[in-house]
Amino acid sequence: ERYLPEEIINRLKKGFQVPFVQWARGKWRDRIESVFFDKNAPYLSILDSKGVNKIWEEHLSGKRNRTRQLFALLSFAICMENQKNKSVLSSELQIK
Repeated sequence: ERYLPEEIINRLKKGFQVPFVQWARGKWRDRIESVFFDKNAPYLSILDSKGVNKIWEEHLSGKRNRTRQLFALLSFAICMENQKNKSVLSSELQIK
């Protein structure tokens, strides 16, 4: 309160939006596609690859803004990959 005006301190929260729309269509596109369309991706045992592809194509074409769905799918896919890698590593490190 000593450094900022009262209208800043007491205003409603505004949140922070990540520019995922631009990143998905630009500098992150190759990385996102490598995660989504890896035929051995662990998340594909749970989710339908055709559905993921449809959401991705709608987003890229600009037909629909699928930012929330894509961010959730990307997070899930990366999490599943990390869990798979941890499982493989821990089984390799077990003393027999």
